[in-house]
Amino acid sequence: MKPVRIVDLHADFPMDMARRRAKGEHQILERLHLAKLRKGNVTAVIVPIWVESAYKPDHALKRGLHIADALLQDLEESPSFQLALNHQDILDAEREGKISLILGAGRPAVVCKPKRT
Repeated sequence: MKPVRIVDLHADFPMDMARRRAKGEHQILERLHLAKLRKGNVTAVIVPIWVESAYKPDHALKRGLHIADALLQDLEESPSFQLALNHQDILDAEREGKISLILGAGRPAVVCKPKRT
């Protein structure tokens, strides 16, 4: 029997990484998140690039790029994780024993609205 694949549909890792890296921390994914994700059998995580309201509208782009940069820097230091840009990347990461990070931005792709009666 194949193990169950778990995808975490929303984790605010990038913003947390930006804050922690600004304080001089490194390998945040490995140190703070890897053990919990492995214990939960998580194979992929959607990580949104979300900008706090305080930066909108004038500084939102700069803050978003800063957050994305922090994520990419931490990925370089975290051998147990891999950025996934497509389905094949997720399969490759799983085969290599890595956890995929999938960038998310904006509103969810699927919005369920209740039917009016």
